[in-house]
Amino acid sequence: MIAPDMVLTAAHCVTSMFGGTCDISKHTVTIGTRNIVYKEEGSEDIAVVGCIVHPGWDTIRVVHDYAILQLERESKHTPVWLDSGEIPVEVDDDMTGEIF
Repeated sequence: MIAPDMVLTAAHCVTSMFGGTCDISKHTVTIGTRNIVYKEEGSEDIAVVGCIVHPGWDTIRVVHDYAILQLERESKHTPVWLDSGEIPVEVDDDMTGEIF
């Protein structure tokens, strides 16, 4: 969730394997659980009312595999923090970490 009423997902999850547009009538987002079968207390299901697929989404080369879903209402959960890509001056290099 990138905003209280927006979700970033993969384009291949919301379009057919041949590309095309997103059929929002088929999609609901579940937020606040790690398992959609055994939902955790406080999770919520929210209908999708809009969908934007990256215009460069290519099912053959599998590039630009992004879509943004507009939710019917705002979620009560907190969206992820989107990093600006800059490390604040007051942050020590040891705090940035690395992934191996």
